Amino acid sequence: MDKKKLFDLILFIGNKVNKFKSGSLKVNKLIWFIESEAYRTRGRTITGVDFVALPKGPVMDNYKALFSEMESLGLIECSYSDAGRKLFSTKKDTALDRLEDGEKLIVEHFISGFKDLGEATLEGMSHKDAWNITLHESNNKFGEIIDMDLVLLESNPFKNLPIVTDEDSRELKKIAENLPSSCMSSITTLKEAS
Repeated sequence: MDKKKLFDLILFIGNKVNKFKSGSLKVNKLIWFIESEAYRTRGRTITGVDFVALPKGPVMDNYKALFSEMESLGLIECSYSDAGRKLFSTKKDTALDRLEDGEKLIVEHFISGFKDLGEATLEGMSHKDAWNITLHESNNKFGEIIDMDLVLLESNPFKNLPIVTDEDSRELKKIAENLPSSCMSSITTLKEAS
């Protein structure tokens, strides 16, 4: 597992989702969807984090320890809601500089499309074949590692996401470098407006 990439991804998600003033379930679900899509379209996950099947669906293995480590490093802080629920908020901004361009597209797609969905909705969406098969194979024992190959069995709910390889990204950068500066400023203006 590339912990630096994972921590960057968690911080990035946190900064895009109401400054991450939420429980760990939402970030776990967003990372599950991002990593599943990366595996489905690119043949590998972004961070290499393992996921386990728990009652609320797939979550990062040892996520509590990961969040505790991030808290001890001063990357996030925790507080408690009036109901006693543990909430996290980010203390640091981050860019996704460690991610490849194709990986960034997947992350940005899921953040823009899923950031406003509630935890219950995301939880329901995560109860698919990979989670179900893992539970079945383990005789309904929670905490078993999910084999990422199982996401390949699932119908792709994210069909509209373009598959962009790193080679595609490099080619697009070359094309952009050769565009006149007037085109680039128009593209930047359009991007900022969206």
